Amino acid sequence: MEQRYHDMLRDALAPFHVAQQTLKCNPKTFDESLEDPTKDHMWLASIETIFCYMKCPNNQKVQCTVFFFTDRGTTSLRYAKQQEFLNLEQGDMTMEQYDVEFDMLSSCSPEVVMNEVARTDKFVSGLRLDLQGFVQAFRPTTHADALCLPVDMRLH
Repeated sequence: MEQRYHDMLRDALAPFHVAQQTLKCNPKTFDESLEDPTKDHMWLASIETIFCYMKCPNNQKVQCTVFFFTDRGTTSLRYAKQQEFLNLEQGDMTMEQYDVEFDMLSSCSPEVVMNEVARTDKFVSGLRLDLQGFVQAFRPTTHADALCLPVDMRLH
């Protein structure tokens, strides 16, 4: 049992160990535009050489490569999550599911929910229409209040 636990832990941490070893080789980060395929290819070849030297398993190469991109990848992901947050609606989700999704995505858009009033308004505006009017009638002052109203009344 203990050996199985150690094996699971080793497998879970493997990508981090590979990334750490890769960083010791001081690879160049990818910050070029895709306009120059030669530079792109040379960069990829250098990373592949490091992976070959380290005997990096194929299933960990992509995870490690992501570490060597500059903000380009994270910026587009953040933008996508911001758009997802701006368009977030409860739909078929339960209140609890909607709240979890709201909390997760709101961290990508701090400027939209810069204070409790803005956070509460955004949360309420994404509720199903049948719940919006009910919640707005009580004029909740916090996100927690807006969440508790339908949950406590078993309306969700």
